[in-house]
Amino acid sequence: MIIPNKQIADFLNSKIVENNFIFLNLWSIIHFFSGFFIIKYVLYNSKNQLIYLFILLGIYELVELLVIKSGSNFFRPEKFIDIAWDLIIGMIGGYVYLKWLL
Repeated sequence: MIIPNKQIADFLNSKIVENNFIFLNLWSIIHFFSGFFIIKYVLYNSKNQLIYLFILLGIYELVELLVIKSGSNFFRPEKFIDIAWDLIIGMIGGYVYLKWLL
């Protein structure tokens, strides 16, 4: 059985923590591993890896906003704190790879 995209998105939007300072949902896990694997497989030989990672994660967030604005149901509209934590969690994933697993 194929699970429709809406069900996947709804599941990933399940909140883990939400307050005025922190916003984490199941998408945060994906952002963590995105940062980890971007450093490991895409930016493995470049200098300034964390700067490039931040740029790539920022581009992803912009694309995500464009998809939301296009009317797609896969992503839900995000608050600024959600976008900020997506970037932070992705950066943590890249940092973990660089500092502890490299």
